[in-house]
Formats: sequence, C-alpha cells, structure tokens
Amino acid sequence: MIYDIFISYRRNGGYDAAKHLFDLLSRDNYKVSFDIDTLRNGDFDVELLHRIDQCTDFILILNKGVFDRCFEVDRKEDWLRSELAYALEKGKNIIPIMLTGFTEFPDNLPDDISKVRRKNGPKYDQYWFDAFYDKLKRDFLETKPVVKVAIPNMTAQCTLKIRPNLDCVVFVDDERCAEAPAGKITKIPLNKGTFFLEFVSTENAVDKFIIENYQLDNPEQLLPVDLESVVNQRIEIEQLAKFRQLKNQKLYLEDYQLIELLAQKGNAEAQYNLGEMYYNGYYGVAKDITEAGRWYRKSAEQGNASAQCNLGYMYWHGDGVPKDYTEAVIWFRKSAEQGNADAKKSLKELGETY
Repeated sequence: MIYDIFISYRRNGGYDAAKHLFDLLSRDNYKVSFDIDTLRNGDFDVELLHRIDQCTDFILILNKGVFDRCFEVDRKEDWLRSELAYALEKGKNIIPIMLTGFTEFPDNLPDDISKVRRKNGPKYDQYWFDAFYDKLKRDFLETKPVVKVAIPNMTAQCTLKIRPNLDCVVFVDDERCAEAPAGKITKIPLNKGTFFLEFVSTENAVDKFIIENYQLDNPEQLLPVDLESVVNQRIEIEQLAKFRQLKNQKLYLEDYQLIELLAQKGNAEAQYNLGEMYYNGYYGVAKDITEAGRWYRKSAEQGNASAQCNLGYMYWHGDGVPKDYTEAVIWFRKSAEQGNADAKKSLKELGETY
C-alpha cells in the first residue's frame, strides 16, 4: 500500500490524538500510515523508512515530555527520533501538532532533529476540534485526498430527496455523493437500508449536519436539512466564548452589543452583566435603573445568584422598584442558598435566616 501521510507519536501521551486523526483522515480518503508496532522489533525496519519515503506529509504529535527519551538513548534506540530525523533528511512536509501540556521545543535538541523547531502546525484544541481539523487539511497538508464520488445506483429501490437551507456537500456512508444547493431538492438514488449521512456546508466545512442511522424505506423520501441551526449554534458558542473572555478585560461600548444579544437569547450570565451596565452606567451605556431591574429579574429567575442578590437590594431600598421587604428577603434567601456572601450578610441585617 502507498501512503500519503505518516503519523509519528509517543504511545504514552500521544496515542489517543494520533488515533483520532488517523480515523478522521482515513474517513476523508487520505492514505495514512499510523500503527506500525509490528515493525518495531530489532533494528530500525526498512519498511518503516519506505513508508516515510512514500509520504508527502509527516504529522508529529507533541505531548508533554515527548522529547525526553531523545536525550536518554541513541537515535537508533528511539523510534520517534529516528522517524523525525529521517523525515527531515528527506525534506518531508513536517507538521508538528502540540497537545495540551507541550509548551515549547527544548533549546538543546539533538542536531538531527533540531530543525523541527522551525516547523509550523495548527494548534490542537479539543474544544474547537472541528476548526483545528479543518485548518490542518486546508492550510498544512500538501496531500490532497482522493475524492470518491458515488456512482448513482440505477437499480435503486428509493430516491432520497435532500432539501437543505444552506449550500452543502452530501456524504452517504463517508462517500461524497452530491452537491446540494440551498432551497432546492437534490435526488440521490439508494437502496432501502440504514445510512450514515453527513451534510457539510460549502461556506464553512466546520458546520456539519449529521444523521448517524438514517432509515430509508420509502420510494420517494424527502429529508429537510437544517444547516442554519448548526451555524447559529456555532456562532452562539463563539459569542459565549468571547463574552467570557471579555469578563476578564475592560469592556467597551461595542461589547455591549454582544452582551445584549446573548442576554436577549436568554443567557443568564449575560443578562446579569447587562443589568450591571444599566445600573451603574458602565462603559458608555446610559444609566437606567428600571432597565437594570428588568435584566436582573430575568437573570435571577434563571437562578443567577448575583442577580438575585442585586434584585433583593433593589426591593430592600426601593431602588427602581417599590420597597418590599418580603420580596427582598425572598431574593436574598434564594441567593444565599447558593452561597452568595453578600446575600447572607443582608439577611442577617434584616434579622432573617436562610
């Protein structure tokens, strides 16, 4: 077998990431050399070198302590060093992938692998893995996969009709079958059965709609594909991530728009922060106690302890709402039960327990 990509890794610490990449790259029709334990006996095997010779891309999985053994034994006794050194000698496209725990290359790497420090690769991110994987394929791999286009089954018993709301590429059982334009019906002849369906947005390959066990049993079966929801969900996750970063920085007026958007979508944390902005007139937002109370209440009703405590203060002092000690105690108690120290202090001052 001829290989396009060679994955080099330490079994202790790097195996899971290497296996995951191997599975995905193989699924996407790359020819990958991965698990070669049968070759690792005795001298450095000729077949191993031959596999590296064949490959265009050499992926190097870097976990914490990956280079420790390079300083402990000779090159011929360390398979990862031998693989990397040989790939560098042969001018392969080296792609280092840094896992969590790997911070930087040692300054005193052996000469035969020291050039790896100059190589660049995508940052591995387990939380944003799809974006990492898409970047790896798009920007770093020189190998292009063999694109399999399914041949229409002229004797098929059924026709699967796809109607997506965004332009996408359709994969059936990991084989590319068709390009489906938004709003139109694309027909795919198939036999009755269960299929793994994947719809990948042509705008951004990160956005995928997947059905793992789709049962096709009708001669003319229509399948609406809601890719817009997938896109909106990704955008909302990205917005939340940005919002949490903003919390540790100085906010500006343009950040208000993001917080307001998330608050309107029902995010309790953003609702509380929006209330703070209105209550204090922070970051260029005009002070509005009534509006602050409205957002505190929305957040408090979802269980946000800080919002509950602030709402209690407003009722206690009649700040933007009518004075109501009973209502104040209710919200202070809800907050205190979640451990909020300010709410506990307020209850004590009011002569209440929680």
